[in-house]
Parts: sequence; structure tokens; C-alpha cells
Amino acid sequence: MPRVYRVLFSNCSLTSCLPLIAALRSQKELNIEIICNTPDKFIPAIYFADHSNLVPAVNSKKYFSTLLNVCRKEKIDFLWVLSDKEAQVINSQLSEFAKLKCRIIIPSKQTLAICLDKAKQATWFVKHHFTTPQRITALSQIKAKKLYVVKPLNSSGSRNVQVLKGEALKKIPQDQLVQEYLFGQEYTVDCLVGKEGKLIAHVIRERLQILGGQSIAGRTVKNRALSIIINQLIAKLPFFGLINIQFIKTKRQLYLLEINSRPAMGGLALSIKAGVNFPLLLLKNCLNLPTKPAESSYQKEIYMLRYISELFLHKEKGEFKKIS
Repeated sequence: MPRVYRVLFSNCSLTSCLPLIAALRSQKELNIEIICNTPDKFIPAIYFADHSNLVPAVNSKKYFSTLLNVCRKEKIDFLWVLSDKEAQVINSQLSEFAKLKCRIIIPSKQTLAICLDKAKQATWFVKHHFTTPQRITALSQIKAKKLYVVKPLNSSGSRNVQVLKGEALKKIPQDQLVQEYLFGQEYTVDCLVGKEGKLIAHVIRERLQILGGQSIAGRTVKNRALSIIINQLIAKLPFFGLINIQFIKTKRQLYLLEINSRPAMGGLALSIKAGVNFPLLLLKNCLNLPTKPAESSYQKEIYMLRYISELFLHKEKGEFKKIS
């Protein structure tokens, strides 16, 4: 009987979890058991897993000990950390997981420190000569009629992001990043980086419609200039796992907007549908299994439209079951 590999998703409430589960379900190469941790029983992803565990939220004092006990009790082979907050907590106690021989899919402390602080990230881009929107650090740089984007240093998506005219900016907030606002076509690149720090595969998506910072309509494209920049980025900052990098192309050039050291929450399903099974490739990399070049290639001009669907449950003897 083939070996069963147990994969635990640490936070299945994120929208990135469902396409990852679906991708693992679609493959036939590895025998995978999928487990989800959740603080809430009304999270759709848990009803597509083999089973789930109700656990404390990440801000609870019992969060880490509970997670460690789940990994020990269920003999988890791979712990995939999807949440930035969880990554910060877990990264501080990695040695505990090493004792369990549990492989953790998580960005390094160095990478998190840069990716979770937009000001540090913008500084890093400039230091390493990547073209990025101009950062505003003094009122003297502001022009009254020009538009500027103001965003919290540690927000995700478009949460609390504002676009303001210069005349509305009376001061430069210390807890926010202020940059010139650019008009153009936005792109997200889903990137898979192996345990050796090398790029395994990437898919470029054009963001056609955006809602709440997430792509709700998009298409896959090929862009050599973007691919070159992606390889340069991966070579300079240590990544591991599935990340996403955002760009905007104006009439004149490409600008690097930001790096998220976690899977994308909007259009990840599109990249997988285009031909790259990211979670399978990552597990094969961790297991030192060979991959074929075709597994890293994707089809362009695949379109995606996101919509809301319903999941129906039936409660029987205190347990919820998915109605197929």
C-alpha cells in the first residue's frame, strides 16, 4: 500500500486554502490525507478536507501548544502555514516541530520581516534596484493635484487603503506608507519556490477586475520582462513555498508593487487551472521526487470569473456533514 502523507493546513479560513485542497484532490501521484485546523466550524474548506480540528485562534495563549499537539497526535508530515500572523508565531518556535519530523512550509524570519512591513519592503526594493512607485516621506514632495496611495504598513488586500489628492495630505503618517498613485494594468505572479530557494514554477495573471484587493476576473498571460524580474527577486531574498508578487505596468514601464510571502487569496485557482499544480510540485520538491518540465509550464489566455457559491450542511447527532 502506498505511503500516506498527511498535510495540515494551519488556517483554512483563508480563501487560498480551497484551491490548494482542490489541486491536491485532483492529482494521482501522491496519496494525500488533508487535515484542516480552524477556530470556526462554519469555514467551507473543512468540509472538503478528510477531517478537521477545532483549535484556538492564533491570538490565544493556547494556540501554539494546540497546534503542536495536533501535529504530534496525527503524525503530520507537512504543516502548511497560510496566515502571516501564524507564521510569525510558529517561526519563533520551529525547533519544536523538528523533533516531530514535521516539515513546515513557512517563510523565513528574514523574509517575513521584509514582507510584513510595507515601508521596509519599499526600502528593500530601492536598495536592490527594482523599479517601484516613488515613496513620499516629506510634504515637500507632494503636488496638490496629484494622486497618492496611503496604506497601513502591515495590511493585506486593500484593507484601509486610501487614494487621496495631494492637497488632502496634511502630514505623512508614521504608521502608513505613502506612494505615488500609478495608472496601469495590474499583474499578480504566483511563484513556487523550493526548499533550495530556487524558483520551480510561476504563473503570470492579469488582474481584469479587483474587489477588496482580490482578483475576481483575470486571465493568464506570458510576459518575458516580468519573468526576468521574478527570477531576480527570488535570487535576492530567501523564499520557500507558494508566494505572490504584484506589479503594475504603466504606458512607460513595469513597477514592482509588493511581495506577499503567502499564497494569493484571489486568483490562485486560475493559475492552477492553467496547468501548474503548485501544492503537488511543492510536496514533490520536499520529498526529493523528480518533476517534469511540463509540470511547470502553463497555458496563456485562460480566463477566470469568480462568483459566490453555496455549501449545504446537515446537522446530525451534533456533527455537521456536507450535503453533496
